[in-house]
Amino acid sequence: MGEDRRRTPRFRVYHPVRLHRLRPTQLVETLTKDLSLGGVRCMSTTTFPISTELQLELVLLAGEEPLTVSGHAVWFHVMPYGEQYELGIAFDEVSPHHKRRLSMYLDTLSRQLAPSSI
Repeated sequence: MGEDRRRTPRFRVYHPVRLHRLRPTQLVETLTKDLSLGGVRCMSTTTFPISTELQLELVLLAGEEPLTVSGHAVWFHVMPYGEQYELGIAFDEVSPHHKRRLSMYLDTLSRQLAPSSI
């Protein structure tokens, strides 16, 4: 079995996320599948080549402003029996305010849930 290279635990959560591809311009609205301080796994009907630069708007709690972060695609997998992909995105830039909000949210999850093993 492969070694897990993640630096921070991921939690299986399903949140709305908007993926903005910068070049060429493209918008995908989808859901996360898991989340950590370092990145996110989400679904997509569109492939994004490795290293594609993205802006993400991630909604953690209804009624709150979304987190805005920049990142890049680090992997994608074709989902069997469908026309969707799983997409791994590493965060590149997170403002101190949004990093604090994300950290507090994940701390709350860590007390409620076990980290994702996927």
